[in-house]
Amino acid sequence: MKNFIKIIILATLSLSLSYSMNFSVVPNYHGVNLIYGYGRMYRSDINRLKAKYAQVPKGIQTILVLNSKGGELRAGIAIGKFLKRKRIGAAVKKYGVCASSCAIAFLGGRSLTGAKLQIIPYGSKLGFHQFHYNNSIYVNASQVQRDLSSLMNYTRYVNAPNALVTKMMQTNANRLYWISNRDRRRYHFRSEYRNISFKNPSRYASSVPVIKNNHLIAPFSGASRHLLTQTSYIRYYLSKVNTYLSANRGAYFNNNIALNDIYHKDWLSRNLNYVYIKKIKLSRANKVEAKVIYSLKNGKRVCSYNTYNLYQNNNGWIISNKTYKGCDHNSRKILRKYASLLP
Repeated sequence: MKNFIKIIILATLSLSLSYSMNFSVVPNYHGVNLIYGYGRMYRSDINRLKAKYAQVPKGIQTILVLNSKGGELRAGIAIGKFLKRKRIGAAVKKYGVCASSCAIAFLGGRSLTGAKLQIIPYGSKLGFHQFHYNNSIYVNASQVQRDLSSLMNYTRYVNAPNALVTKMMQTNANRLYWISNRDRRRYHFRSEYRNISFKNPSRYASSVPVIKNNHLIAPFSGASRHLLTQTSYIRYYLSKVNTYLSANRGAYFNNNIALNDIYHKDWLSRNLNYVYIKKIKLSRANKVEAKVIYSLKNGKRVCSYNTYNLYQNNNGWIISNKTYKGCDHNSRKILRKYASLLP
């Protein structure tokens, strides 16, 4: 019986509860909710994951981005079941590692349609091995059988590839079977999702403050601004501009013009009809580049390549400064005169 226990003790199951996973949320980033999870996995982490998932908007794809070397087997199984049940995708952080129980959770990743959505960016590592107990001397055969049964039922539930499960079983607990490029194709793992990079969670996490010396305040505030990514905030900013314009009472913008400047309000009310974005992207951590069209009430349009530099404080995202570059000769001519008045 002792030999039997040694043979079937299979990915990492730790009984220490001194640490747990940390989660951060980036809602609606390029149409995808990102939940970053990093650190060792423990059974209580599933409750924190559920709480974070409750914060993201529904109806769009959510992806859990993992960076963990493992933890408790039952934690990996619980998270993987939750991913499949809620149709949440799974990805390994760019240049990160997902091994042991983290790799087990990874197998539960699903798209909104219920198809497998499991992403390993190039430069990331996904590793499997047998599970083991930190204090195996105190583990009886019935406990091993229950855990083995739970693992087998789970692999069937998430429809894990039989060949991959076999590799996991055959890899000793002190080693790791790393997924190769050949395995990516064999097991249909993706390398990207709509060109979204999972490189650095702090780059996109709205909870990370980036404070600058310039404290110009945007024209609106609210706790909801903490839930926006940088590009989503600019979209929100310009949608507010259109709201003010449609109310025909002028717009108040974050620039060097005083907020109570009468000429500023008067020019906007008389000349600017509405604003819309043709293209937008996050070029750096807190720098948004957008192709913006300003529709004037005289029927003309001004096309501008705008750059918005952002920072964040307790009130949410704030625009520190903006630059404009006309798309054509007529636009450049108008911008030279009125750029400081435009949102």
